[in-house]
Amino acid sequence: MNGTHMETRRSIANERALRAQDGRLGSSSVRIPALAILAAILLTVLSGSASFAQETRIGKFTGDAKRGKDLYRRYCVGCHGPEGNGLGENASYLEPRLHDFTRAVYKCRSTPSGSLPLDTDLFGTIERGVHASGMPSWYPLTRQERVDLLAYVKSFSPRFKEEKPAAPVPIPPETPKTAESISRGKQLYKWSAGSAMARRGGGTGHLRRRSSTARIIPSCPTTSPSVGSSSAVSPIMTSTAFS
Repeated sequence: MNGTHMETRRSIANERALRAQDGRLGSSSVRIPALAILAAILLTVLSGSASFAQETRIGKFTGDAKRGKDLYRRYCVGCHGPEGNGLGENASYLEPRLHDFTRAVYKCRSTPSGSLPLDTDLFGTIERGVHASGMPSWYPLTRQERVDLLAYVKSFSPRFKEEKPAAPVPIPPETPKTAESISRGKQLYKWSAGSAMARRGGGTGHLRRRSSTARIIPSCPTTSPSVGSSSAVSPIMTSTAFS
């Protein structure tokens, strides 16, 4: 386990120890009048019905956004901000820029472009973290806590109340290795290389040529003239996204 995961685990362990100590001290505190308790419960129900109406489910675990809010305030608010818009106190020091949860637009998803992600998509990002960014893995949290945290993150956008995610994009089986598929691949490689030197591995093909300020290599056309097949789809390079 790397240093970031160890530090996250220690932070969570210390937080749980403090909560346990607070619970022991709280047993001797002054009792709140019953009327005040009922009023607080009523206020919570009325105010929370709109904010926490979304159901989040991962396997047998159902997310509770109210519990997730406490976790978010403890571990996430410093970077993602109290409004979930990526404008926390630490945001200006992080690159890539933090994600705006209020838009509900995510790149790390299995659904088509324009669709909401599945719960499993967002849960996986929380669990794994985002490589080469300020977003660590939150695997040290319990599975229930991660699902609760996901439920609260979804509450930042009304889209999760008004829309349903589309079905995941189907992933076709791997192309079998045959003489015909190797021949097609060879034609595609020759077309995409763009020059004799690139075909020898020199790395000077037309995909390599770009301006000095470009951050993402542009994608090539979706079909290859040399192959003449609409199935010759080129990959599109994108940057990391959740954090």
